[in-house]
Amino acid sequence: MCQKLKIYQKENPEENKILRKISKNVELSEIKSKKIRKIISDMNYFIEVQPDGVALAAPQIGKNFRIFVVSPHVFEVLNKKIKSPADLVFINPKIIKQSKKTKMLDEGCFSVR
Repeated sequence: MCQKLKIYQKENPEENKILRKISKNVELSEIKSKKIRKIISDMNYFIEVQPDGVALAAPQIGKNFRIFVVSPHVFEVLNKKIKSPADLVFINPKIIKQSKKTKMLDEGCFSVR
């Protein structure tokens, strides 16, 4: 079980600075390190017990790494017939293409409640 995570809030000026800071890439040699595995484990646990959120990024818990996890619940909300894996973890993501289609959904950000 993970420790209680502090979720940084946009409304708090000091925490907002951390949320807006450009995060560091996770080096390939670090991906399986105890430190990175612990961050991912804590994030996955949090997203599992908070079904009202969509995803959680490492900066939201004060960790300056380019990591985010996606809740499997998001696919249920989108009515997709996709069997989502339990843990959707993204490390050093890059947007390479963006759809022109949009869909309005309820807000699911833990840092902007």
